[in-house]
Amino acid sequence: MLPRTLSEPYIVKNGEMYGCTNVEGKECIPCVYEAMSIIQDGTFSAKKDGKWGIIDSKGKTICKFEYTDMETFAKGIVKVEKNGKYGCIGFSGKEILPCVYDAIYLTDNDEKVIAVLSQGDKYGIFNVKTLKFTGCEYDIFGKFKDISSTSIQSIYWE
Repeated sequence: MLPRTLSEPYIVKNGEMYGCTNVEGKECIPCVYEAMSIIQDGTFSAKKDGKWGIIDSKGKTICKFEYTDMETFAKGIVKVEKNGKYGCIGFSGKEILPCVYDAIYLTDNDEKVIAVLSQGDKYGIFNVKTLKFTGCEYDIFGKFKDISSTSIQSIYWE
């Protein structure tokens, strides 16, 4: 993966392990990780001993390696999985939502700021921009669309 700027490290693979080098080819993060990806400038998600965590561009642990899965979710937010449940943390490793949800996914909206969470048979809405959460109190969640015809306007469940 190529860095976005010349000052960012390059992710490299040596055998089966990943690390980073700078633009001069000097190793700045040793190849000791099972997988890596760039989260933002100078911050990486990395997998070690089967668990994911967050490290900086020098290999210093920002978020301990305790998650079974991790993916960049929205600006400044990482979706994580622990013990089969999902939550969210910030790029600093600070917990935003605990790992107690059965699913978390972004809705298909223009700004990608609304997430839907499920817990059991209840749903909640999380605004990833404002970090406001309704709690999982709804029986059903979906989006509605307007359909126009020559004589009627109706709303249907999508």
